[in-house]
Amino acid sequence: MASREQVTLRLEGEKAREGVTLAAFESFVDHFLSALRYHYRSSRSSPTRKQGRPFGDEDVATSFRLVEFRTGSGVAVLEPPLPTDEEDQLLPDDLPLTLAWDNLTGLLADVDRGDLDADVASELRSALKALGREGRMSVEFSGSVQSRHEIDDSRLEPRRAADVETEAPRTVVGLLHAIDLEPDKLAVRTPSGVDWTCEYPPSLEGEVLPLVGKRVLAAGTGRMTSAKAGTLLLDSIGALPEMEQTPLFTEEPVPMRILQEQQRISSPQGVERFIDPEWREGEESDLFLRALLGEVE
Repeated sequence: MASREQVTLRLEGEKAREGVTLAAFESFVDHFLSALRYHYRSSRSSPTRKQGRPFGDEDVATSFRLVEFRTGSGVAVLEPPLPTDEEDQLLPDDLPLTLAWDNLTGLLADVDRGDLDADVASELRSALKALGREGRMSVEFSGSVQSRHEIDDSRLEPRRAADVETEAPRTVVGLLHAIDLEPDKLAVRTPSGVDWTCEYPPSLEGEVLPLVGKRVLAAGTGRMTSAKAGTLLLDSIGALPEMEQTPLFTEEPVPMRILQEQQRISSPQGVERFIDPEWREGEESDLFLRALLGEVE
């Protein structure tokens, strides 16, 4: 992306006339960054692979630089981040340098569609409130992409309650691919591609650490926040049993005749022959089957 790609925020309101008070501007920035952060969390669909700070990509998604401030109302000119060579090497390979730009355009697209996450709408409303009565803002893109967006309180209606899941008991099966010890969070990606951000109590830390990189079954209370993301407050977590390698499996092809002899098969068999005589139906066996069939999120 060219270095002169810019975003201009024009802030207006009782506290944004011929400039903006420092207190109002600080409050606006805090809530605006929170809105960007919440939007990124709700839209994230790819796993975090970098070890050490698995949720540090949120910093990249909000890391605009203030390069100019003008009066008139309050006009803040931002540019996307320009990481140093050292910082560039620390970024995961699949994390684009345009992440902050893409995150902001995605948030504005949600505003235009009237499809805002409730947390994002709340933070944007607080950002406008920091500007005083009749607070409003415009966001103007210049450079290779040019567009303008107007935002006031009337455009910040969150999704209808019917479109937002309520929190409920959840069981999640997937790969525990990231962990953050401060705060106590981990990420589980299901076979269907849903990325669950899970908070866990300190009492579970000893159980969580050995599970990084393994398939787990996590249970708790949570909800889907988008088609590809969800949040979960963990009650329990454990590793799914691994398949055991036995002499039954071989890389060498075995003739069907020998297999039939070994299994004492002399005629077509009914499906009843495939049922394990020691199988017992119950909640645990039902969850295991649903996990294998990909029916558990």
